[in-house]
Amino acid sequence: MASVTNFPGLGYNVGPTIDWTNPNNVLSSNNVYATITLSPGYPSNSVSNYERVDDFGFSIPATATINGIVCTVERKASSASTIRDFSVVMIKDGTPAGDDKKDTSTYWSTTEGEVSYGSPTDLWGTTWTPSNINHADTGFAVRCEYVPAYNSATAYIDSMKMTVYYTVDGMQFGSTAISKIYYGSTEIQAIYYGSTQIA
Repeated sequence: MASVTNFPGLGYNVGPTIDWTNPNNVLSSNNVYATITLSPGYPSNSVSNYERVDDFGFSIPATATINGIVCTVERKASSASTIRDFSVVMIKDGTPAGDDKKDTSTYWSTTEGEVSYGSPTDLWGTTWTPSNINHADTGFAVRCEYVPAYNSATAYIDSMKMTVYYTVDGMQFGSTAISKIYYGSTEIQAIYYGSTQIA
């Protein structure tokens, strides 16, 4: 099984509550953050808008089968036991799709670190084709909330990235699928493009 990890090309706010400041700061891991300060009260104060990312620039081969997707967020909170997930969803071709992977049992740490959602065999409760993955409007979105009944806290996101796991079912010669390739009488078990296994 092959995999490829990309950072997004675009980050922005989506939602009816509070915007992230500098949502485009999540495009790489560089300790420059998208931030939001939340406080107790109605959702308009305590729940963030979605930090949405897409334009990942994937080029998964057309003959591939998508096996799983892992979305990784590099994040932290200004104080302990204050910020937790409110929603973590995939965006397929511009539309939310599949399971919500939020983890409401774990608070965001005050120490920056990566947290991953999904697995190499997790399709997030929906189906995926290479064209879905390669679509410029495919990505994922994160929303967080402030939980205590007093004070306030700031959430920080340094980066967001996506890893796609896939296998290539065959290669194409024109419109004809090639299921096996031989070197002499020996069947070739794997083909690489650079360091990426493509078949």
